[in-house]
Amino acid sequence: GEYKYNPNWTFRAGLGYEIAPTTDEHRSMRLPDADRVWASIGASYNWNERLSIDAAYAHLFVDDAPVDETTANIRYAGTAEGRVDIISLGVRYKFGG
Repeated sequence: GEYKYNPNWTFRAGLGYEIAPTTDEHRSMRLPDADRVWASIGASYNWNERLSIDAAYAHLFVDDAPVDETTANIRYAGTAEGRVDIISLGVRYKFGG
């Protein structure tokens, strides 16, 4: 969702669920992908008519991923755990009329 607080400030928040394309049978230690929930917040500040600054933060809650693979006669078995934090900052400038 988005909330325009005033002409200068806009606030955003979101929640999402992403299903991993990887199944238990095809998961590997190199990419132990799993389903995840995204939670994010952000804000924009309009400095003037041409210049805006954006900032955002997202955290991914990743499900535990069971891994059981054999490569070159070596078996890898266990559970991969993961979490992700994303911080972004952007500047927008409108050129022209």
